[in-house]
Amino acid sequence: MPEDAPVPPAAPEAARALAAALDAVPDHVVVLSTEGRILHANEAWRRFARENGGDRPWTGVDYLAAGRAAGTDGGPADPMDGAIRDVLAGRRDRFEHEYDCHAPDRLRWYRLTVTRVDVPGIGAVVAHTDVSDLRATTAVLGRRAVRDEPTGVLRADVLETHARQMVAEGRGVTVVRVRLPEAIGPGPDDVPVRAAAMLVELFPAPAVVGRSDDGLVVVRGGASDDELLEALGTTYGAFGRAFPDLRVTITGERLSRGRDVTLAGRPATSPGSDPRDAPGRVAGATPTGGPFMQRVDG
Repeated sequence: MPEDAPVPPAAPEAARALAAALDAVPDHVVVLSTEGRILHANEAWRRFARENGGDRPWTGVDYLAAGRAAGTDGGPADPMDGAIRDVLAGRRDRFEHEYDCHAPDRLRWYRLTVTRVDVPGIGAVVAHTDVSDLRATTAVLGRRAVRDEPTGVLRADVLETHARQMVAEGRGVTVVRVRLPEAIGPGPDDVPVRAAAMLVELFPAPAVVGRSDDGLVVVRGGASDDELLEALGTTYGAFGRAFPDLRVTITGERLSRGRDVTLAGRPATSPGSDPRDAPGRVAGATPTGGPFMQRVDG
């Protein structure tokens, strides 16, 4: 039986059974006294310590002091330190906290759970659960919630919400729209993917690129009319070089209060009207049809 296995107070058989049960748990678990000293460290804890250069007898070790030495606790004034002490003192029953513990070859996150135990001599059971896979999955799902697949740029409805907020705050917002033909082949190297990557390179942050129902959208804050005209020319030239046989329509506009902000689909227009004739819109270009760089005052 490992030297730190006994968990008092209990009969020897019960102590061995409890130690064996804790050793079977994949989480890193320690049992603490009311003073915060380790009474038992399970096999997962000891194995992790061995693999990370911390192999030592754990019985009697001050858990909070060991955490400070490992850099996972900021000291007595740290909120996490205080919360654990509150559990040990019976002022709270449970405490949870997620923290990072990255390795040189991988990113790792753990959830710390400290649970009060109402047994004489025992203060709490502490478990460190590896939540790295959960974190990674959450990040992927979060990305999918706001990103278009497979282009990787923002969904236009998400971008639209952002643009509306900017307009509501009175910030100048300009938009470049690239309308793509409907008959484009799918695949990782299709036109939208390549076009989106090109726009992201042409318009780095703080500009933002999104995917709309009929193409791609670039939203920029604070750009002047001249800068918008320049952006249209740059976009027209880039598409003409990259997709010389593809007919796309490139238009630009300045968003302002009192106008509907619609980025997810085609701009709303009256039946039979040209969307380029909307007030304040700057007409764009088609690489196969030539540039159309005229300000429409409307």
